[in-house]
Amino acid sequence: MNEEMVDFVLGDGGHDETVKRYAPACDFESHRLWSGRYLKDDPDIIRKVLQDTLSSGTRMLLTYTYQTTVDNLQQHYNITKKEALDIIKSSVSLCREAIELARAAGMTRPIDVFGMIGPYGAFLHDGSEYAGGNYADNMTGQQLADWHRPRFDALIEAGCDYLIFATIPSLKEAEALISLLKEHPGMKAIVSFSAQNELTISHGEKLSDVAQSCWQLASDQILAIGVNCLHPRLVEPLLRSVKEANPQIPLSVKTNTTETFNTETKQWESSGDPKTLAEYCRDWLHLGVKYISGCCRTSVQDIITLGEEINKFIEKTKQTRQRK
Repeated sequence: MNEEMVDFVLGDGGHDETVKRYAPACDFESHRLWSGRYLKDDPDIIRKVLQDTLSSGTRMLLTYTYQTTVDNLQQHYNITKKEALDIIKSSVSLCREAIELARAAGMTRPIDVFGMIGPYGAFLHDGSEYAGGNYADNMTGQQLADWHRPRFDALIEAGCDYLIFATIPSLKEAEALISLLKEHPGMKAIVSFSAQNELTISHGEKLSDVAQSCWQLASDQILAIGVNCLHPRLVEPLLRSVKEANPQIPLSVKTNTTETFNTETKQWESSGDPKTLAEYCRDWLHLGVKYISGCCRTSVQDIITLGEEINKFIEKTKQTRQRK
């Protein structure tokens, strides 16, 4: 068990699964905006999901903007750039409304709003962020930064507390996002990558090398570096490689359930993994992973379970120290 006490932060998760509770006929996976479509189509659904999310004990709320980009909004709704930016900004307002309602009902724990920024591959809606992110090979870093800038600036202007760059497949795209981050010295972010195996991110670079490069670029503005949208069995070896290379880098994970996605049938299937999400979480806590939250297929109950594991770990650590 780590001797150093970590201020573990329970993130959110289960957004898309909870959306299905209120819009059972939705097929958001095939929609270019995913559940972000409800920012315009039916914001009340997002309000309800955010309320459910806050009931999990999370200390983070993420905006519905992973695939909600200016380009996608304009193409889908035939609207102006300003109208698209207003929709993106509304995602922060909805989070703030949810927090105010929860506080009125007695919630006292701190909650931060994280502006969610997905990769260019999420805009392409072709799965390329998981399959190498090779689009970055045909773009300059400046082109990537310029494409990300409108949503990036809109989320900050709307008043999010922090940002999270999620499912980033390559160092090149991470560097582009960090260049934008440095344009806003008071803002901080989690940098989270997609991965292809226990050592490398989707584009093929070692996560330990990529993390070190990002940390050297902006250690004062990076809250943590980690991985998201992957099977939990990959998490510990990936994050351990970062910790062994540079133990100063705070770590994060936004995990899927133990199911796997069949790319041929486009369905989630059981992987036969006998280990539970709670058991995996214990491994991450022992490693000292600071931010722990859910991604694909996770539910509000999964977030509650992760929170319970965090609390048990903290209590056990305190008891161990008291006996020494």
